[in-house]
Amino acid sequence: MKKTLLYFFLAIGLLTGACNSTPKEEEAFHACMRPAFHSHIYLPVTISDSIRGQFVFDTGATGFYLDSLFYAENFSSQAYPLGKALLQGAGVEQKMTPLVTIPLVFSIDTLSGEYQSSITPLIELKEILGRKADGIVGKDFFSAAAGKYLAIDYLHGRFAVASTLPDTSGYRRIALELHNGQLFLHTRISISGKQIEGPFLLDTGCGGSIILTRSTAQQYALEQLPCEKARYRFYPGGIGGYSEQTNLLAQEAVLDTFRLKDLSVAYSSDAAGALSSRDYLGLIGNKILNRFDVILDLKDNYLYLRPNAYYAQPYENYGSGLLCTDRTDICEGVVITGLRVESAAEEAGVMLGDVLLAIDTTQVKHISKEQIEHLLQDTTRTSVVLSLQRNGQTFERSIKPERGL
Repeated sequence: MKKTLLYFFLAIGLLTGACNSTPKEEEAFHACMRPAFHSHIYLPVTISDSIRGQFVFDTGATGFYLDSLFYAENFSSQAYPLGKALLQGAGVEQKMTPLVTIPLVFSIDTLSGEYQSSITPLIELKEILGRKADGIVGKDFFSAAAGKYLAIDYLHGRFAVASTLPDTSGYRRIALELHNGQLFLHTRISISGKQIEGPFLLDTGCGGSIILTRSTAQQYALEQLPCEKARYRFYPGGIGGYSEQTNLLAQEAVLDTFRLKDLSVAYSSDAAGALSSRDYLGLIGNKILNRFDVILDLKDNYLYLRPNAYYAQPYENYGSGLLCTDRTDICEGVVITGLRVESAAEEAGVMLGDVLLAIDTTQVKHISKEQIEHLLQDTTRTSVVLSLQRNGQTFERSIKPERGL
């Protein structure tokens, strides 16, 4: 799960915005996705013919959502009426959320037709996923009465829609369960001899692999297991703010006939929120799905999977314990939004919400997340100096690079 564990908690279909989809029927798949797979599927969206943004495709959500900053920057000259609703997401708190209460019409680049969102919540999505995330498109916009088929090519960064089922040669068809507008995949995971089996929410808004609910963790006494674990604190951990979870290793995850070996999974410690207690076991995210070519049948509720070149690659389960979100749109660095408990960074006084400006002499705004992570877990070095900013004040902390779950 490593650094992308921050990006998982977007099962916010708990607030179902009314939506209507009126796209023209496509007889064949046409790639529309730009190769922007930073743990999520980003679709290029245009609103009202002129406002463009990158929107996360999220099967765990049903409606259409705008990032509040994206809304402020692009809709400030338009007097849209706003309402409010109490929204519960993965964080521990419910939040009174503004809603655009008139229909918004949008299109997805290179796909025919237009879609309409009747009610659109404004959420702090960039705080969770970073500066590139302008909003969310839920699955219901593709679930027209006649049914739709979605193809996701994780390997090449392509997303496509069709009105007829394409060639499924080489794919394995797996039945999904539809409940309250959400899709569930029967999955079994093995953790230190325990077999956890049942429905998991199919959630492309989750950037991790598998996240179990708190009630599932309690049912199977995962906290008492004598195995390697790592506890994390997050802020924001999703809609609803603060969140906690624990990482541990699963020996196997089984989806129908497919077996994925030795991967880091997590369980929530939150007493409230979308991952506290549910009638499903947890979430299945993109670090599972990206091992396959995927066709999603929204008409008859089937998932078609075909292993791709990622399938046989071993999972990278270890990271630095310090998770960062790119906010170089509003500051000179990345915001620390996840922290491993008792990590070198936490013991040195690093806190959630600190802005990381530099690692030694390297300014982080000029390097990728992967390069940041490499510097933070380069255990060949005895220490690195973090340049940080908190409440407008700049300071430094020296930490020992480390690797852990």
